[in-house]
Amino acid sequence: MPADEPFSRWEFVCSTDGTWKWCFGESESGSFSSLDAATANATSHGFDPFSQHWMATVDGRTTYYEPGRTPVNLPAGKDPRGR
Repeated sequence: MPADEPFSRWEFVCSTDGTWKWCFGESESGSFSSLDAATANATSHGFDPFSQHWMATVDGRTTYYEPGRTPVNLPAGKDPRGR
């Protein structure tokens, strides 16, 4: 990603009704019945879970992934970069 572009990561969020959606930049999906379905759809829109930053949030827990590193699990609202 060029240095002058803002940092972007894929975000997968589970709603209280158990449905999932993804967001990336200004794009947002509809609802999906599972995380698998949401990530499959995101893949068709350019998502690569091994080479891109992503996060998934469910039940107050968030997993952050940065390429080349082990995923980090944190309570909701915490950012692994301390922001």
